[in-house]
Amino acid sequence: MSVASKEMNKEETRKFLARNKPPSRTVTYTFSIEIIRFFASICLGALFAAGIFFTNEYVFIKDWEDSRALLRGQEEADVPNVARKLFFGIELVPYINPKEKKIYEIFGWLHMCTYVDFNPAKEIAAILLPLFSFPMSVFVILNHFRIKLSVMNGECPPWFYKWSLITSPLNLFVFQMVHLWFVNSPDMEYPDGVGFLGHYLPFCGFQTALAITSFTQVQYNIFLKKIPFGLPEWSAKFYVQFFCLLTLAYQIIVVSILCGTPILDSKKGGDEGTWERVVFIALDNMYIFCCVVGIFASGFETFNGDTNSFTIAHQ
Repeated sequence: MSVASKEMNKEETRKFLARNKPPSRTVTYTFSIEIIRFFASICLGALFAAGIFFTNEYVFIKDWEDSRALLRGQEEADVPNVARKLFFGIELVPYINPKEKKIYEIFGWLHMCTYVDFNPAKEIAAILLPLFSFPMSVFVILNHFRIKLSVMNGECPPWFYKWSLITSPLNLFVFQMVHLWFVNSPDMEYPDGVGFLGHYLPFCGFQTALAITSFTQVQYNIFLKKIPFGLPEWSAKFYVQFFCLLTLAYQIIVVSILCGTPILDSKKGGDEGTWERVVFIALDNMYIFCCVVGIFASGFETFNGDTNSFTIAHQ
């Protein structure tokens, strides 16, 4: 038998075996990827809730008639010995004068970051943070492929996939770097730290990524006609436009303060402040409120019937 005939027989045998072998088995998972984003958002909320509790309990004074007495200029000598508390066997003196810290020095008031800037709250935040950053990164990746599929099926316009091609890698990078917001203390200068900018820039990126994510999700729900709570399309557009503008306004105000030409000088007026501080704090509260609305919307979306199947197979 010639060499060519032998090779032909081998090929015929291979094809016969391929046709008659049992089909390869696959594993398929079907679920709403919004569950991942909702879980990450809940963990982020839990992070700040834990920060508020532990900072109020172990860092700021609670034994005085006013837990914010430090802001009125009380001296360290006024701190009673009974203020000492135990945290897992470690004796702590819950005394930090916020007026001596960078946040208060720059802005004249304490915003949410203050509650995760000091131990033990900072340590607890570091433990909880991966429960936000890792799931959100997974969501960004899966959401990109969900958008691609929707564009292929004609449910979303082509530009939406191009938008995702640009923003998804950016969001993925930011969510993986968000820990620098907690690592870089605003009060630590070189060589112990990188100063306030090292603390603020990851936070600024975090705000930007949340705004991009909100815009992307609202657009996706509009295209598929799955707006949360059955609200009209204009309300979803109003929400995301307001949230994005609020984020931008917040960042511009902070940058203007850092550049020494404040649009809203929240430090003016000393401890009492002026209308400018009132406006800045109001913007901060509105931002938090918009984030809470986004969490509720994400929770609702997990039940809107929009599921995806993911199959694992050997080829």
